[in-house]
Amino acid sequence: MTRKTTNLTASSALPRRPTSDVRLTDGDRLFAKRLESETVEGLSRQMRKDESVARPRYLRSFEGNEEGTEYRISFSRKRDGLKKATETYATLPAALALDWVSDPEMLTPAPNPFSRSSSTPYYVVWDPFEAPDLKPGDELQYNVSGSCIRTARGSLDWEAGDDVLELTGSLSSVSSSDGRASCPLLVQLTLSRTGSLDSRYRGGRVIARQVREIELDSVP
Repeated sequence: MTRKTTNLTASSALPRRPTSDVRLTDGDRLFAKRLESETVEGLSRQMRKDESVARPRYLRSFEGNEEGTEYRISFSRKRDGLKKATETYATLPAALALDWVSDPEMLTPAPNPFSRSSSTPYYVVWDPFEAPDLKPGDELQYNVSGSCIRTARGSLDWEAGDDVLELTGSLSSVSSSDGRASCPLLVQLTLSRTGSLDSRYRGGRVIARQVREIELDSVP
């Protein structure tokens, strides 16, 4: 089973003091708006604080995942005299599709469940995986988790030719809480593209991400 998510993330913007992150208070708001065309703007949606992280980070999800879709993020402040920032933009990277294969060229489906120690290599591949679908500066990261393995995470250097994620012979087994050596794995690939931040910010980033997940059953 595969899942897909498209989201915008804004972090560490407009510090109140030179070393602090912003925590929206007193009517401060972040809004994200999809730009439907050069002359038509879509619905504006308020961004919400991500409570899963300690540092301030704000998220908003939208329907649709077409590459090149542009969003504008506006920082609105209720009190007069405080700086606003309305010219932050982010553009979606390519929408990925994940496959579980034994032959990356022929896209031959791999078995599921699969053995993590198999001498036959099995791969997660994505489409599209070449320029011009991916742009210079796009970051492709992976995260593989499960109760019977040590979580594996890292970056894939697609610009240098990385075009597969091999799971056989590369995952470290651990003792799960139920003592089982077999478990489901969740494989997540995230393609990120950094946008342009309004010059009135003192620091921070705005990122558009395409997130894809695939679930696999594994045995030792």
